[in-house]
Amino acid sequence: MGKSAIHNSGTTERVRERLYRYPKENLVLTGGHSVLVDSVSGERLASIRASFGKLFFTEGKIRLMAKDDPEAELYPVQGTHDIYNFVLEAPTEHMNYGVFANGKLVESSFPYWIKKGMNIVV
Repeated sequence: MGKSAIHNSGTTERVRERLYRYPKENLVLTGGHSVLVDSVSGERLASIRASFGKLFFTEGKIRLMAKDDPEAELYPVQGTHDIYNFVLEAPTEHMNYGVFANGKLVESSFPYWIKKGMNIVV
C-alpha cells in the first residue's frame, strides 16, 4: 500500500490532479484513477483517446478515468489530501486488476506506480 498527497483545487476544470467523488458509492478517486466499464462512446471515447492515445483495458474492461466519467462529481473540499493506493501481486510491474470499492468496479494500482510515486506504508 502506498500513500501520497494531492492538492484539490477549487477550479471546475476536470483534470487528473484533483479529487472526484461518486456520491452513490461514497467513493473518492483521483482524476487519473479509473473505473472499469464495458463500453464508452462519443465524447468519453474522445477524451480517453486524448489522454492516452488509445484505449487501455484491465481484465477485459475499459479504463475510464474519473476525470472523464460523467458520474464523477468534483470533490468539493479544497486543499491537500492524503491518498492511498494498494496493489495486488502481479506477474509484472505494469499489470493491475479490477476490484470493487464500495460497490464500484475500479482498477487497482500498478506496482510500478506505487514504487515510483508513493511512500510505501505496508
